[in-house]
Formats: sequence, structure tokens, C-alpha cells
Amino acid sequence: MEWTSKIDVTELEQNAMKNSRFAYSDLTYDELGQETALKTYSQEHGFGAGGQIWDVIKKEFRLFICEKDSKYDDLRAKLDKLSSESTTAIVAVISAGLGAAIGATAAVISPLIAILLIAFIRIGKESFCAFKKLNSKVVVDNQ
Repeated sequence: MEWTSKIDVTELEQNAMKNSRFAYSDLTYDELGQETALKTYSQEHGFGAGGQIWDVIKKEFRLFICEKDSKYDDLRAKLDKLSSESTTAIVAVISAGLGAAIGATAAVISPLIAILLIAFIRIGKESFCAFKKLNSKVVVDNQ
């Protein structure tokens, strides 16, 4: 997964903080994802839809990252060929790929994908893939 080295975690964190109404470091990754999903997805699909989409996206992201599910082979190939070193491009490609699989637009799920990428990079692949819940506190560089 060479493409993960192209991700600017600080950029992802800054965008996630803009979307959160809570103090960023007071939340776990699961809480931040749930809160962001309720804020972004529920606006498009109605009250209550946000909580469901967070669980669905976590499941699909794990299939893509941890279990290397073959339905995401094309997505992994696109990421490996991505010449741009843009974090935005990486989030967009993953959002489009996972969104197509679950029937959600990339624009709506991209903040959730960003949160999952932050957790994946900050806590590491083994820890990320080992736990069903992302109960660790959000880690932010003090820059």
C-alpha cells in the first residue's frame, strides 16, 4: 500500500476538525465518525440515516484495507497507479470506489473516509484491523 505514504494526515485532521462541533481530542474515532455521519449524511437522507452509514462504511473500508476483498481490486489498482501525491485525490478515489459499492455519493462519504484514513494511519494497520470499534481517542499532532 504505497499510496498511504502520499497521505497528508495533518490535512485530513484539519478538515475533520472543521466538520466537528466537539473538541476534536475529546472524541474517539468512532464518536467522531458517528457525529460526522449524522451531520453530513442525515442532511441528504433524513434523520437517523447517518448512524447507519457510518457502520456500513466502516465495514466496507475494512473489507478494502484489512481483508483485501476482491471486489476492491480495481480500487487498489487505481490507488497504486495514482501519480498525484494529493491527499484530496486519494480520498476522492476511495470515496468513489466505496460509494459505488454501497450506493452513496463520494461527496457525502468523503469526510467519513477521511476519518477512517486518519485512524488507519495514526493507530496502524494491525491495530485498526484488529478492533471492531475504534475506541481509541483521536490523536492530533500539536503543531
